[in-house]
Amino acid sequence: MALYNWWPSSLHCKRMVQRLAEHEFPHSCLHLDYQDVGHGIRFPYIPTTNLQMNGGTAKNNAHAAKDSWHHILAFLEQL
Repeated sequence: MALYNWWPSSLHCKRMVQRLAEHEFPHSCLHLDYQDVGHGIRFPYIPTTNLQMNGGTAKNNAHAAKDSWHHILAFLEQL
C-alpha cells in the first residue's frame, strides 16, 4: 500500500482519457494503470526502494518501470 495518497492520480488519468475520447481527440492515448505503484516510475532496472515521497511498493514500482518502458519506446518509434 502506498505511504502517501495525496490525490487519486489514476482516477484523474482515467477521466482525462475519457474526456479526450468524448471530444474526439485525433491522436491515440494509452493510460497504463498499475496496482500499488507510486509516482516514482522511471527507467527500468534502477533502484525502486526509496518510497518515502513516491509511494507504491518497490516490487510493483520496478514492474511498472520495466513494463511501461516498452510502451514508451513503441510510442517514440511512431514519431
